[in-house]
Order: sequence, then C-alpha cells, then structure tokens
Amino acid sequence: MILMLASSLLFFLGEHIAITITARALQGLSASFVWVSGLAFLTSQTKPDYIGTAMGYVSAAMGAGELIGPIIGGAMYEYIGHFAVLGLVCGILGVDILLRIVLVEKPSEPHRGNTPGQDNEEQPLLDGEREEPISRPADTQDTTKTRCITIFGRHLESDLCASFYAAIIIGTIRYAFESALVVFVSQHFSWSTSASGGIMFAFCSPAIFGPLIGHYTTKHGPRWTSVAAFIIAAISLVALGFLTHADKTTKILFVTVVTTIGICLSLLSTVQSVAFSMATKRREVKAKQEGRDGSSGVAFGGFSMAWTVGMFIGPLAAEVFVDHVSWLGFCIFLASLSAVSSVVMSFTWREWDVSAE
Repeated sequence: MILMLASSLLFFLGEHIAITITARALQGLSASFVWVSGLAFLTSQTKPDYIGTAMGYVSAAMGAGELIGPIIGGAMYEYIGHFAVLGLVCGILGVDILLRIVLVEKPSEPHRGNTPGQDNEEQPLLDGEREEPISRPADTQDTTKTRCITIFGRHLESDLCASFYAAIIIGTIRYAFESALVVFVSQHFSWSTSASGGIMFAFCSPAIFGPLIGHYTTKHGPRWTSVAAFIIAAISLVALGFLTHADKTTKILFVTVVTTIGICLSLLSTVQSVAFSMATKRREVKAKQEGRDGSSGVAFGGFSMAWTVGMFIGPLAAEVFVDHVSWLGFCIFLASLSAVSSVVMSFTWREWDVSAE
C-alpha cells in the first residue's frame, strides 16, 4: 500500500512521460500485491460456510468502485482540479493503510507435527483422533487423485484449472465489451458522454447482488449456475449484434440486453471467485493436515494472472473485430467463447460439499 501511495504521488506530480509510465507500472505492480494478498488473507480467515458471502461482498465492492470512481474523479477533476483528485486518492490509500495496521489476524491452528515436550508414543493416537472426522471413503480419494492436472510441475485439481479457464474467458468478454461498448453507442446512437456512462452503469450495476450470489453458490455449487449464465450470455451477445439501428425501440432493447449481459458476467465473476476460493481453502486445509505450508498466495496469484490475461486479450479482440470485421462479428466471437465455456463448465465441480472443508 505504501508503494501504491508513492507511485500515485509520482504519477500526479511527475512532469515527464517516462516518470508517468514508471508510476503507472509501479501502480499496477503494487495493486497486484494488494489484490492477491487481500484475497489470500480473506480466504484463510473465513470459514468455508461464509466464503461465498465474503467473496460476494468483494465483487459488490469492485462493482461499486468501478461505478463511483470515474464519476467522482471526473467531477472533481473538471470542477476543482488536478490536485483535488490527488488528495482524494491519497486520503483513500491512507485510510486503507490504517485499516490494515489495526487488522487483527486470526491465530493459526496448531501444527500437527511433534511439539517440544510431547511424547512421540502418544502422537500417532492424537493424529488418528484428528484425522478421523475428516476421513473419506477410499473411492472418493481415488477420484480426487485422478482428477488432477500437472502444470509447470505442480499438481492442480481439474476444478481449480476450470476456474482459471473461466477467469480468463470472463475477463476477455468483460474487458472486450467495456472497450467497445462506449465507442459503439457514441458512433451509432450519437449518445453523449453522460449517456455512454449510463450504459456502463447498466453493465456494471448488477455486481451489487454479489453477496446473494455468493451465498447461493456456497450452498448449491458453481456448476449449473455457471453453465446457465454462459448460455444466457451467449444468446444475449448474438442478439446484441443485430441491434444496430438508431430507433427508440432498438435503443431500449440494446440497454436491456446489455444489462442482461452485465448480470451474467457479474454472476459468473462471483460464482467462479467463490469456487476458486473454496478449492484453494481445500488445498490449504489438506496441506496443513500433511504438515506442509498451506499458503494460498501462489494460487490467488495465478487467479489474478488469469484475469490479467483476459484484460490483455479483451481489448485486443475488440480492436480487431470492431474496427476490421463488424459489430456483429465481434458479438458472435464473444458469444462463441461463452457457448464453449458453458460446455466446459458442465464437466466441472461435480462434487460440492462445503461441510467437508
């Protein structure tokens, strides 16, 4: 957070383009650290029954930030000036740093290994008592072992890899859509800047339902919710490709379909975040049972990287399809990604038992 604060000051006060670029790079680097460590901490400190609700609040907070930040920042920059925005940013980061300082971490569970003064003859009995409540049938363990994928020498569960894949697809669709949407409505509907901002509000506002979605996912699992959301998003994207006329009815339908797509993407973002958090929690618990390091930071680093890949591919796809193909071709491309993903998601997360964690 201190690095983020320093890079923000560098960005606002720097007068050379090289300083500005360096500041933005440092902002991105520090934001990645804050994001990954925050999710890892949240998962490690939250009981499995409440992870869904917690991740839902995270999604809602992100959506609120995406909506409120540009509105407040733009108004302050226009009417008060450059340094007013700097003051607001520094104030928010300062409050964040103070909250992190006073944050109390839940004490970790005792290690399973031998402790000083503990009799080695009693340890096997104690270990047996600890392991008995979480024992599973042999066939379940074999099933779990067979559903692993080795990537860069690390054994990852197939469900975990599925959430990686889903994050890339969701990020690609979301950021491609965000890149092209405002430009499209400005060119084809001759909408003003405020009206274009309104369409983004319709696209991002469904994120406020994140806590409800997270709670539902914790109880019922992410499988069929993800399948349904991807299918509805695919159908909506195809329909959106044909809504190019500038009449009033088409504009109303356009906003309605965009809102539907926003609901689907917000739903998918929260559902897959919950699914990934549960898988990471499961790996963390298993590692602690085996006496290994149970840190989930590496896993969330990979999840953040998956989102970053989507952020990189999405705008590039928007540039290629909207400028060199057509709006319909762009929408069909995103719809095909969504349709294929619905099939992939139907084969994942067949087992979902939060009580087992």
